[in-house]
Amino acid sequence: MNDLLDRVEPGLLVGMLIPIAGMILVAYLVYLALHFRQQRNDKLMETVQRLADRGQPIPPWLLEPPERSSTPFYGAMTLIGVGVGLMLMFYTMDVTKVIGIGLMVACIGVAQLIALAIESRRRDRREQRRREALPPSAPDGSGFPPGFPGNLPPGPR
Repeated sequence: MNDLLDRVEPGLLVGMLIPIAGMILVAYLVYLALHFRQQRNDKLMETVQRLADRGQPIPPWLLEPPERSSTPFYGAMTLIGVGVGLMLMFYTMDVTKVIGIGLMVACIGVAQLIALAIESRRRDRREQRRREALPPSAPDGSGFPPGFPGNLPPGPR
């Protein structure tokens, strides 16, 4: 074993160990994330079971999945930032042949922003058409058009 280590150059050994350590770190982080998610789910189920055993109602918000704090806009802006960062990193490292990788990531972010803008316009047009299709509201705020039976004063008809 010592003969093998003596024949291997130190730079080659470090060059092999760094990627392996990176993969081990990623696997460990995934394990931690899954472990803590399972722990949270176990505690939630304990709480639900305790409420059910006591005959108390289970609040609906307790079983709803947590809201994500990220939005599609946030994701698109993140991709653009990562792409620009990669381009700058490759440029400063004088590896100009791979700047296209950063450009590709940034273009995906720009495409997502364009898709969000198009979808927003479509949603606005649909909402406008829906509002135009509804009958006009009554001046009294009842939501019924004037002369509708729900708008007539009470009494014999």
